[in-house]
Amino acid sequence: MFQEYYTRLPDGPLSSSSAISLIGSIQSFLVLFIGFFAGRLLDAGYFRSIMTVGTLLMVAGLLATGFCGQVYYRVLLCQGIITGIGMGLLFTPSVAIVSTYFQKKRALASGIVASGSSLGGVIFPIIVRKSLPGVGFRYTLIILSAIVLLTLSISNILLKPRSDVPHRKSGQWLQLSAFKEPTYCLYVIGLFCAFLGLYMPFFYVEQWAVEQGFDGRYGSFKMYYLVSVMNASSVFGRIVPNVFADL
Repeated sequence: MFQEYYTRLPDGPLSSSSAISLIGSIQSFLVLFIGFFAGRLLDAGYFRSIMTVGTLLMVAGLLATGFCGQVYYRVLLCQGIITGIGMGLLFTPSVAIVSTYFQKKRALASGIVASGSSLGGVIFPIIVRKSLPGVGFRYTLIILSAIVLLTLSISNILLKPRSDVPHRKSGQWLQLSAFKEPTYCLYVIGLFCAFLGLYMPFFYVEQWAVEQGFDGRYGSFKMYYLVSVMNASSVFGRIVPNVFADL
């Protein structure tokens, strides 16, 4: 969504297409990389602190992006790095906490939680596309920040770690012995290969549609809903296989 917008600014593109995609790439990387540290801090009993800091960083990053103007390094810092760190602090603890409350249907519960990001991927592009022509980029980011603050406030209220799960304040951060297990190593390699190409269609589908001759205006149905349709279909992919995983 932002990839296509940044490449078609009235005063010229924010940067090259590859440089613009680096914003989202860094953000996606930080979701998983920071999740490593967030998971360990969760084990140590700092869940509430992680959620609070993650919420503040994500809201602040989005809000600050609206005031960056057409300056690439500012957008990279605010939207790519600050927002990405906030997302990394939020994602892993949220999924991990939910799974502790289920002995049966645990995979399904985790899939439903993960499908929330797909639902957001349906709603947010539509909000942005409706808002940009009317109120402009800055106020669009303010609207997104307000929605994120509201929804994350609900998450902060509802999510609570189990009191009967002991904290692990000491111990290794990285258990290298896990890499001696072939099953685990194959799993990690598989995820690595999958993520190499996972986000490319999402980043470039709208830009590709314009280059193929579809109307690039925000009112164009064919391009307008491409990202939303892709995210909507992934809801089923996050839930249906998990039903079978619990069998």
